[in-house]
Amino acid sequence: SAAAAHHARVVSILADDDLYDPDHLETLYGACENADIVLSWCRIEGSPERAASQFRGEFSAYDLKRRQDTGMRGTFMFRRSLWEKLGGWPGGPIDDWQFLVNAFDGGARLCPVYRETWTYRWHGGNLSLASHPT
Repeated sequence: SAAAAHHARVVSILADDDLYDPDHLETLYGACENADIVLSWCRIEGSPERAASQFRGEFSAYDLKRRQDTGMRGTFMFRRSLWEKLGGWPGGPIDDWQFLVNAFDGGARLCPVYRETWTYRWHGGNLSLASHPT
């Protein structure tokens, strides 16, 4: 909840089309002590084409900013102090991507975890499909 996030050191957003693995939060929390944002790979359900073509190379925030596939998507962990510095969550249909871009532009330290720790469920009603149809 918003009240809980107010007192937390780190925050992770869970959307209705995402499923965390049992160790997702623990993995991200322990991965990069000095990072402002920790991201990990995901598996994709519901779109075999997208699942088969996922990028699995070196993470690049520059590619992320250019909307290239980095293999790292919208479920990530970030410091509450970064959220405050950026003025909160941006809102809109691709708010997770916009938050990452704003953070990168603001000098945030991003740390990739090269392991699938969550599942993205691609379906006809989610905002990703509306923003990026197959």
